[in-house]
Amino acid sequence: MRAIRTIPVILQLVKEMEVLCPDALLLNYVNPMAMLCWAIHDHLKYRPSVYAIVFSTQLHNFRSDLEIPESDLDYVAARINHMSFFLKLEVAEQGNIDLYPQLRERAKGQIPLRKSFKYCRLVRCSAI
Repeated sequence: MRAIRTIPVILQLVKEMEVLCPDALLLNYVNPMAMLCWAIHDHLKYRPSVYAIVFSTQLHNFRSDLEIPESDLDYVAARINHMSFFLKLEVAEQGNIDLYPQLRERAKGQIPLRKSFKYCRLVRCSAI
């Protein structure tokens, strides 16, 4: 039922985005996420991004950005609905080095658009 109400609204919004801001990134935080993204994908040229960060994906991205093998990480994560937070993120093999300072420093530099939102959360929201 929710998709039936929401799909026409999101399609109209995205049609306007295609004209007014074709390079903008749509961060969809509205449920049902999958159905809305399918509708956008099937009916329009625009490609949406969904905001349902899963901590394993976030962990992989941070690990890869810092070039640290996954087996070396020690972490504790917490999640509320679609929001994930690392309560602890350390390199275990190097004496439990805290990775937050390195990530915060990286967030101050040039970050590709596809990664900018997670770093914005990191710095502005103190997510980690």
